[in-house]
Amino acid sequence: MAQNGWLRSNTNRVKKEPFQVKKSTANSRVQQLTFDLLPQKPIELAFDGEDVSGSGGLLLAAQAEKFTGFLKGAAAQLTDHRTQSLIKHNTFEQVAQRVFQIMAGFPAGDDSDFRRHDPALKAAVGRNPLTGNDLASQPTQSRFENSRSYKEL
Repeated sequence: MAQNGWLRSNTNRVKKEPFQVKKSTANSRVQQLTFDLLPQKPIELAFDGEDVSGSGGLLLAAQAEKFTGFLKGAAAQLTDHRTQSLIKHNTFEQVAQRVFQIMAGFPAGDDSDFRRHDPALKAAVGRNPLTGNDLASQPTQSRFENSRSYKEL
């Protein structure tokens, strides 16, 4: 029974301990994972850090893509009718961004506007997660998707 900040245990009074966070033991049990995605920037999956993302699983998917080349092959089958001098996001980046967003649980096209800054998504697509340009916005993704012909799909 609690009374005025004290716990009563039969006849003994015990002062409440303030809430304390125990030190995590995760570091001693789980080693960091390293991914071979960007040659100029090693990527390590850890449980602490400043630039965090909730989409760490995309790095594993990107590693599988690097091994299989499935998305790169699919993107190569699409015709790019855009003016080449104005392109900021190549066909592979747009296909990979869209597929990885869907895999991360963000299937709506509108999700591109806030997911385009995500460090894990940027690394998965092949851009530097911290200094690389942002990925395609929702309007860019919509134009890309809507410009496909029936034959291409």
